[in-house]
Amino acid sequence: MKNLKRFISALVICSLMLAAVPVLAHDAAAAAGGVSFGGYVVHDFSESTYNKFIGFSGDDPAQYDEQCFCLTTYAAAYYDGIVYGYLYGYQQSDVLRDDFFTMDTRNGYMMNFPGSGSDGEFVYAMAYNYADSTMYALCDEDHPYIATVDLETGALTRVVDIDLGSYLGLRGMAITPSGEFYALSMSAVNARLLTIDMQTGALSTVGATGMPAYYAQSMTCDPATGNLYWAQLEDYSDNGLFAVNAETAECTFMGKIGSAGMEITGLYVVYDGEPQPPEPEFIPGDADCSGTVDIADALLAMRATMGTAELSELGALAADMDENGSVTAGDALIILRLAMGING
Repeated sequence: MKNLKRFISALVICSLMLAAVPVLAHDAAAAAGGVSFGGYVVHDFSESTYNKFIGFSGDDPAQYDEQCFCLTTYAAAYYDGIVYGYLYGYQQSDVLRDDFFTMDTRNGYMMNFPGSGSDGEFVYAMAYNYADSTMYALCDEDHPYIATVDLETGALTRVVDIDLGSYLGLRGMAITPSGEFYALSMSAVNARLLTIDMQTGALSTVGATGMPAYYAQSMTCDPATGNLYWAQLEDYSDNGLFAVNAETAECTFMGKIGSAGMEITGLYVVYDGEPQPPEPEFIPGDADCSGTVDIADALLAMRATMGTAELSELGALAADMDENGSVTAGDALIILRLAMGING
């Protein structure tokens, strides 16, 4: 105990001597505005034209450009200039159309049908996983499972069956740059944002969105930021583009998509760069990742510099107060001053 008190006293004295050392804060980079979206208008109750792909901006989703007309599509996703998707519907003489298609956005949105299709399976959501360079599909609405998609042929390979538990079904799917799978629970009142365990198919609840997800719905993720978006349809006269907080499920309204009656499926973000994993979130100085900065953090940081303690990866980032790539005694002193409320 005496040694501990002496150690704290020494830190206090040194901290007062270094009163001119500035405390640096970690500021997360703000997400860039003007995200470009695309999606399929599976139905439009306020216009006579539908069954078309459109493009729009997150700044003003009400303004859109028609890209091309296409038969009924519930699932589509974007990767490297190409939109991949599946038709699904009985088009002529009760013949099921489940063709796999591609749409080249760099060549006048030209449609191509390189494969045979989904073999009768209902594919109702798709997303590209930059973490493992694979396209995934959410299939079979009644007994959902996730499959990989062969981008040359459209062939589906089952990966994991979804354990719905008490949920009635899923609506939409999105994958973050770090490989986390998200979906919405089907609900006529209050949909939940869910994560999907790709090893077991188990669903975990992030939180309630406060809005229904009953009709055809679609989600996507911006690979540049990791932000989730939802093309939500309240009823057949009220839609909206929402940003969805992946930690809390809180939804922020961004505007109507086109006319109010547009039912959007196959929502995607147009992105051709290299995805950047989201910045890790931490409190500067919180070396033990307890959620608060106190003297224990300063002690832990100092012990780490002496080789008598180890910091977690996130703890090391939090303790590196001068952001020079390593944790030093100077960082420990800054943390102590922060914990004691000494500024300047």
